Amino acid sequence: MVFLLLQISLLSAQDTTYTHVVTIPEKATFITTDKLLNVFVITERGELVKYTPEGEEKFRYNNFSLGNPTLADATNPFQILLYYPEFQTIVTLDNTLNEAARYELFDLQANDVQALCFANDGNLWLYDPVTFTLKKIDRNGEILLESEIFTFLFDELPQPNFIVERANQIYLNDPAQGVFVFDVYAAFEELIELKDLTAFQILDRKIVYQREGNLEVFSPQMLMKDSRALPKSENVQYVHIQKNYLFLADKNNVHFFQIR
Repeated sequence: MVFLLLQISLLSAQDTTYTHVVTIPEKATFITTDKLLNVFVITERGELVKYTPEGEEKFRYNNFSLGNPTLADATNPFQILLYYPEFQTIVTLDNTLNEAARYELFDLQANDVQALCFANDGNLWLYDPVTFTLKKIDRNGEILLESEIFTFLFDELPQPNFIVERANQIYLNDPAQGVFVFDVYAAFEELIELKDLTAFQILDRKIVYQREGNLEVFSPQMLMKDSRALPKSENVQYVHIQKNYLFLADKNNVHFFQIR
């Protein structure tokens, strides 16, 4: 909690400054971090690369037979989730990016899944577009929790592209409608109308994302938004914050900054 409060206070400070650490010439399609400050970059070639916060490459993983991964989840720094939607396959990696296990969603009774994440207890949250439900499943495909059918909940079905669980809430993102929030039992709570997002973070129950060269922090509790200019504002694709570091991917590079 101390680190989360530090992150938010840094982002909210009027005199926020960014100190450039390193730039990596890599075209990234996704970036994330773990709580140990490691940085994970999915490259345009379909590789996953692990860097230190100083930009030193530590490990690299690829499996070109599965196509390109679209998502890495490093919530657990010792068990990284990598998702290959073309083959509906989840690969889990250890902290040196060696393959630990592989799961095919077809075998877990789920099809055409576009959005999933690790649950806090190590199981999986996913949106099942066949049953129109948010599900929590274990590694054997057993359904542990399931939401009410979305056609009963919503006039317009969400088309989620991103899911994350933080602080006993599940945030399901539909770029067209906003962020659908569920409790830890898969019961719908609210729709936050932040639209056109591809990814975001949840820090101290605030939604942190980038838009048009700005880093924005939205508080659903206070219905307040704070905005700060990013150190690089052109062609920003992804932004991720961990402790007092900011990692930013544009079309051609990944930039590492310290926040002060």
